[in-house]
Amino acid sequence: MANSIENLGNEQTLFLHKPDWATPTQVSTDLKRELQQYPPGAMGITHISSAQAGYPLHWEMGYTNLDKQDEYNLLDFFIGRQGRLKRFWVPYWHNTYRLYSSISNLDTTCHFDKTLLPQTWVEDYMRIFIQLKNGDIVVRRVTAINDLGNSDQLLVATNFDRDIVQSDIAYLSTFILARFDIDSLEFEHRTTDASSCTIRLTELLGEYNNVGT
Repeated sequence: MANSIENLGNEQTLFLHKPDWATPTQVSTDLKRELQQYPPGAMGITHISSAQAGYPLHWEMGYTNLDKQDEYNLLDFFIGRQGRLKRFWVPYWHNTYRLYSSISNLDTTCHFDKTLLPQTWVEDYMRIFIQLKNGDIVVRRVTAINDLGNSDQLLVATNFDRDIVQSDIAYLSTFILARFDIDSLEFEHRTTDASSCTIRLTELLGEYNNVGT
């Protein structure tokens, strides 16, 4: 078939370059808290609670360019985004989830094996990312998540346009709004044609609301 990427709002720029996995990938999150009470005296802080919905991801990935065209394509995208300035959508290249049951054409729900999503999901910002083994990419925005006990039911904004079974999936994760966390690219040339570089990205958790649905 073909890619079916929906519900990205007013930002349509995609960064679909895959990391090489030869370089260890580093992932971290920001954990923030809000001070709720600060009484006088030596006791100090008596209560804190979470001040944010969700936790933004930061990750670092290595890329290998086998020829000058690969290198040009990567550099062209980076320059087009002007380093840290402009945002884009990027797959979280990990197998984070697994289908509990198959997806049928025209379904508006999908079911994952049990996750923490019912406790951590934030309304309107999560997009699920599926890459099939044939290379096709499917993206949908999640509108609700229901805890069904043995599985989690995800409702999506636009129905699926094909049948999908777990054995057809190469990646099942999230599609993330991000910016580069660097303003320069350094290429290490291994031959006259092949090169490698490392890229850092930061998720824009505070910008999902203004990107639209």
